Amino acid sequence: MSFISIILIVLIAVAIGTIVYIIPKLICKFLIFYLKELRREFYIILPNLLPRPLYWLWRGSVVVGKGLSLLFIPSKKTRRFAILGQSKVGKTVLWNKLQGKIEKKSIFSFLMFWKNDKDYNITINKDKIESFILGKNINGDDIEVEVNETYDIGGSDENVNKYYSDLISDGTFVFYLIDLRRMDPKSVDCDRARLLKIVDLKNQNDSGIRIIATFFDKFKGNRKKALMEITNKIFKKKINGVDFSDRVQIVSLTNPDDIEDIKREILKTVV
Repeated sequence: MSFISIILIVLIAVAIGTIVYIIPKLICKFLIFYLKELRREFYIILPNLLPRPLYWLWRGSVVVGKGLSLLFIPSKKTRRFAILGQSKVGKTVLWNKLQGKIEKKSIFSFLMFWKNDKDYNITINKDKIESFILGKNINGDDIEVEVNETYDIGGSDENVNKYYSDLISDGTFVFYLIDLRRMDPKSVDCDRARLLKIVDLKNQNDSGIRIIATFFDKFKGNRKKALMEITNKIFKKKINGVDFSDRVQIVSLTNPDDIEDIKREILKTVV
């Protein structure tokens, strides 16, 4: 084989490699950069307005470029919700708030001044959440959605292995709760590991995800500072190629306005 033939073979191989690998990768990087500049409403609502063939073509880009935020596209078929996170981040409290349950306090509760966080009941294994109607008036329109039956699970590592795969399936919107008071390396590593598991499980249809940073009322600083801290400590690096930094909501679960914002987020996304 002549030297020229070898050069031609090498050039052909390089050209094929460029077409098969490099060009799609560059296109995906461009899409990631471009889509991150758009408003979140655009890339959540637009796909569901497309005809089905174009919709699946749109979703197909996720397979090629796993870093796209389009891994999580809720729709009108999104009716299951999962509230996940470490222990004592407010999962049960949020479930109760969404269901409109009122916390019952004894008239003698003022005597319980010695009670601390460790004394309160927390979900150890799982508690059943019955199907309920979530409704709100948005821009003058009364909007309701039926939330399907699910479970409130405890935040232990054992429960992650036992229940995450059952709770996360087609049509599931995940709220992952992070405690703003716990930004130590151990807690940060735990949250990143669990979000990584969610990413691996969530190649599902009609699904969504939102990061809820709780205990803002205990945080020293404003919401901008809280968002900056959680972004720098947890989401500075992408999690398996997914950027969660634009999906964070800073809340205090004792603030009715923050609860209403979460309800509005759900209804605006899936109705």
